[in-house]
Amino acid sequence: ALLSGWLAIDPTRELQDEVVFRGGVLKHIGRHPQWVRRAALAVFVASAVMVPRVRFDPNAVDLRDPSTPSVQAFNDLLSQAGVASPWFLNVVSPDLETAVVRARELAELDVVESAVTLASYVPTDQEEKLEILADVAFLMDPTGATPPSEADERSVEEQIAALAALRDFLAESDIDDSGGVMARSVAHLRAQLSVFLERVESEPDPTEALETLEQVLLASLPDQIARLRKAVSATPVGLDDLPEKLVTRMLAADGQARIQVFPRATLRDDADLRAFTRAVQDMEPQATGIAVNLLAFGEACQEAFRQALGSAVVVIALLLLLLWRSWRDTALVLAPLFLAAAGTVGIMAVTGIAFNFANLVVIPLLFGIGVDSGIHLVHRSKSLEWGGEELMGTTTARAVLYSALTTT
Repeated sequence: ALLSGWLAIDPTRELQDEVVFRGGVLKHIGRHPQWVRRAALAVFVASAVMVPRVRFDPNAVDLRDPSTPSVQAFNDLLSQAGVASPWFLNVVSPDLETAVVRARELAELDVVESAVTLASYVPTDQEEKLEILADVAFLMDPTGATPPSEADERSVEEQIAALAALRDFLAESDIDDSGGVMARSVAHLRAQLSVFLERVESEPDPTEALETLEQVLLASLPDQIARLRKAVSATPVGLDDLPEKLVTRMLAADGQARIQVFPRATLRDDADLRAFTRAVQDMEPQATGIAVNLLAFGEACQEAFRQALGSAVVVIALLLLLLWRSWRDTALVLAPLFLAAAGTVGIMAVTGIAFNFANLVVIPLLFGIGVDSGIHLVHRSKSLEWGGEELMGTTTARAVLYSALTTT
């Protein structure tokens, strides 16, 4: 009803050959075809200028719903660079010695954060590091140290007094005047101690509150000390000491060694993805990984797109030439198709919409579906005296408009 009112069409009137578009806008379009041509040319030129700015997004994850937890989790991983990136590359060397040398060369690339081999899991400078750990172990276990006994436990009053003394000491300390993180931490601790002591003084039996405080502050300390003691009692580590699962992932039975190459930048942007992959492949053409696969899939899709588009244009043009034997009529049919394709790509460039594995098919479809309208209009115009009003006054124009709207 809205369209009928805008077009000034009486929907109750029987369809007849003389039914025309009587709306003011469409009436003037038929009288001023030169303005239509100029506007179409301007839109085409402006769109064609924007075409080079359209990019192809090889990230298949972007095709999925970004609100799903799995996609959000993967995007969080993809927003990280270095060894946390899920899109690292793999290179295979004939042996571990060659892999170590090659990894060092790959790590020098500007786009590479690190290159890891099985030898990377063996610590360097172990003698010096073990001496430092031995010193730490000596300090953690002083001679004559004995664990606390029940006789060393303080009464409730003594514990409260000790906390109050700590609060007063922090209040008198000069640390507050130094500023910085330490000063803020001391002020926060003093404030929390004051709140805790006020609550304890108001309770008839503060034993439970003190036990809870001790549990919160010190319950995990014995386990932490035990883990620290175990950590500082390290021994030399060699390739034979590495876990079997790690060895089988990084070293094949025939001696071939794997190199994992990690990017310096996050690979959310396809330009960074392409730069990282191409730089590594320039040195190692046989490099593999998800990043390589995505770029290869993307290039295959883009090549298929060019072939499909070219085939569509050639086949349509040949069929029209065989039908009408006229280059002029063929050009009249193809002109709106090229305008629609250029306008679509131009809008994509302006709005930042990229081509991807799903929407790449749209441009050939524009040609395949949209060609019907041009054929009908040109065919009908050939049976009329050339002129905009006569063509606009036919039922063909009306049918083409509604067909295009329903197709859209």
